[in-house]
Amino acid sequence: MTPQIDLSADGFSAGTSPGVSLGEQLRRIRKAHGATQVALGLGVGVSTATISMWENGRRHPTGKHMAAVREFFGVLANISPIGAGSLGYDEFMIESRESIAKFVGTSADKIRIMIEI
Repeated sequence: MTPQIDLSADGFSAGTSPGVSLGEQLRRIRKAHGATQVALGLGVGVSTATISMWENGRRHPTGKHMAAVREFFGVLANISPIGAGSLGYDEFMIESRESIAKFVGTSADKIRIMIEI
């Protein structure tokens, strides 16, 4: 099961449990998505060593890199978690589909999103 981590515009928030570091949250979401440090580094435009330093708390990603991390995991920076002030369901799905299509290099009409509850 994917950890419930808030990839909001200001970075990761402690959505997994109190006191979980940004680096640990990044590691958890990366592993939950089956991504390696190499793949995340390539997707974000940094070295594997940088990803390792982020995950171990020796360095922190810049705002630009956090935006790239959000895009890598298919979460738009301008979409807040569902709730007050967020996009409606339809807008959320349209923007998510467009973001995923851009990331994988195809058109949005070829992207299907399935939600399992």
